[in-house]
Amino acid sequence: MRNFRNPGIQVSKNQKLDRIGKFCLLILVLVVMFFLYNQTEAQNQEETPTSVLFNNQKKPEPADKIASTIELGAQDVELTLKNQEQEQTEQEQTQTRRLTFRGSSYYNTNSEDYETVEQNLALLKAISAELEGTKMEPMIETIANFDQETAALIVGIAKIESGFNRCNGYNCWGYAGGGLYMSDPVKAVKLVGKKIQQYNEQGLNTPSKIVYIWKCGDSSCATHSKESVSRWINTSTGPWRRIMNCKQD
Repeated sequence: MRNFRNPGIQVSKNQKLDRIGKFCLLILVLVVMFFLYNQTEAQNQEETPTSVLFNNQKKPEPADKIASTIELGAQDVELTLKNQEQEQTEQEQTQTRRLTFRGSSYYNTNSEDYETVEQNLALLKAISAELEGTKMEPMIETIANFDQETAALIVGIAKIESGFNRCNGYNCWGYAGGGLYMSDPVKAVKLVGKKIQQYNEQGLNTPSKIVYIWKCGDSSCATHSKESVSRWINTSTGPWRRIMNCKQD
């Protein structure tokens, strides 16, 4: 006999079975997907080359390349040490020359003209032999900076004009008639030396030639006695000749 009071009981049981079936099917699908995923990962790991796994790692350098690098480094160090030794030797030799050269106080590391003077030690020695102990001693290095002919005339003219000591300040050449006072020895030599050098380049390169323009102011020396002209030439020629005859390095 049918139960007409509760007709939905049968329908409710069917729904429960349907839900259970769907749930089981979902579980089955998930299991299959998980299984397929694991299989795919395993295949990818088998197919991946070993080099790909270490592509971000730096490959070790070959032994021969390392040895070559070490050898080059050693050569650089050796070359640097040799250069340092050579520089030190040159410095010591230069210092020795400075200390042994006549023991003169003016020959020192503070000289602005040292590099040029060093190339002409013979000229420097000849000039110092004439001027050491005189008022012109502070001018020795600056005079040695000029060429040999000019330097010889600078010293020779100063000998007759002032005897190296009777100077107007440091005007020891009777420059500008002797009335020009010069307070700085180096500037004095540069000024007068430049003028003498100009005459030298014009061919007035000996005391007997420059006497006309320096002492007399004309080409005849008619206003001066022959004795005074001869004395001027003879007195200036002595130091001029000694400097001109010095052996240059």
